[in-house]
Amino acid sequence: MPLLAVAAAGDHQDPVWACRTLFDQIGAAQHKQFLCLGREHGFDEDFDHVRMLVSKAAQQQVWPRVIEWLNGQSVPEQVVEFQAAVGS
Repeated sequence: MPLLAVAAAGDHQDPVWACRTLFDQIGAAQHKQFLCLGREHGFDEDFDHVRMLVSKAAQQQVWPRVIEWLNGQSVPEQVVEFQAAVGS
């Protein structure tokens, strides 16, 4: 089963270290990727718990990455539904 884990560098509720620890405990996956949303990883800001989901920056930088990852998982009908839901 594919797995995309997304953590936000500025998230104090669910810090990156905790998300990474959980991610590392998950066994083998067909396609396993950890994405940290922060300046050190090429994003314009260190996203926080809410901004990683609902900000204009998330719409421009985060959701396209999620859609790109989903496109790589060979589930086209689910990707279309997701794109419609997030307005991409």
